[in-house]
Amino acid sequence: MLNEVNIEGYVSGRPWMHSGDTFFRLGSYRDRQRPAKPSAVKENRDEPDYITVRVRAGGLPLAIESGMMIRVHGFLQSRYIIEPLGEYVKNAKGPTNMLSISDELRRDVVCNRVANEIVVERVVILSAPAERAERKNGKKQPESVDRRPEAASQTDPAA
Repeated sequence: MLNEVNIEGYVSGRPWMHSGDTFFRLGSYRDRQRPAKPSAVKENRDEPDYITVRVRAGGLPLAIESGMMIRVHGFLQSRYIIEPLGEYVKNAKGPTNMLSISDELRRDVVCNRVANEIVVERVVILSAPAERAERKNGKKQPESVDRRPEAASQTDPAA
């Protein structure tokens, strides 16, 4: 079987850490020949699709910033998450203060979810956040920088 992912997009939001791994969201706009995202059709505008990207601890030495355009090479991974009702209600939007749930139910009632993510093996930085605005205005095209673990260890003395 083949499990290989290559995707380009913009880093969305701020990266976060969990169990030593770095995570960030990547927003990727669809190619013109592909069908538009359903919500984008309703609002008549281009909308990106989002995926979570995971950089394993001790992996790539990256300085990820919101707005960077990058190309990610890696593989697809699914993780199973058990979310207690209390966590769900805490993160939910709306009038959650009107809910009356005992502490026992908040802890014992759980929902099983699946999170799909791309585990990074190589990253190519296509543009920094400042270059994105310049490119929109018709200025210079950025150079790409290839970030592979083996390339980083050869050129980066800290690696």
